[in-house]
This record gives sequence, structure tokens and C-alpha cells, in this order.
Amino acid sequence: MSNTAADRSETNIWRSPELARTYLAMADSVAHRTEGEAALLEVLPERVERVLDLGCGDGRLGAIVRGAHPDAGGLAVDFSEVML
Repeated sequence: MSNTAADRSETNIWRSPELARTYLAMADSVAHRTEGEAALLEVLPERVERVLDLGCGDGRLGAIVRGAHPDAGGLAVDFSEVML
């Protein structure tokens, strides 16, 4: 049995619109999510020019960083079209 990226893409659960909607509906209640976001903002340098967010999901983290650093450019990428 092969275990290549192409093979795994067929079983990517994040391609499910129902799962994405369910996750987004409860995401704000996940304690470690907001704790991680706060920790990231604390360790960012004073000046942020560019941000690359791989696996960005709904883009929430990028929006938080851009809120704290509005002049920063950014690129957000996610494998799941339904999360974008």
C-alpha cells in the first residue's frame, strides 16, 4: 500500500464542508487555540514585515497578526479549500 501525499489527499478530512463548519462553529471555545495565539503575539518581533501562514485554515491567526501589525504583508495557504 502506498503512502504518498497524493494517496493521503483522498482521505483529507478537512475537505469535508460539514467538518469545516463544525470546527469553525466551536473553534473559539478551544482554550489552547486562544492561548497559542496570545503566546505567538508575545514572541513576535516589534517590527513584522511579512507573515507566512502554512495550514492557515480560516485565516484567523493571520488576521490576528495583521491586527497587531497592520503594515505587515502576508501569505496564507491551506490544503483544504473549504477552510479557506
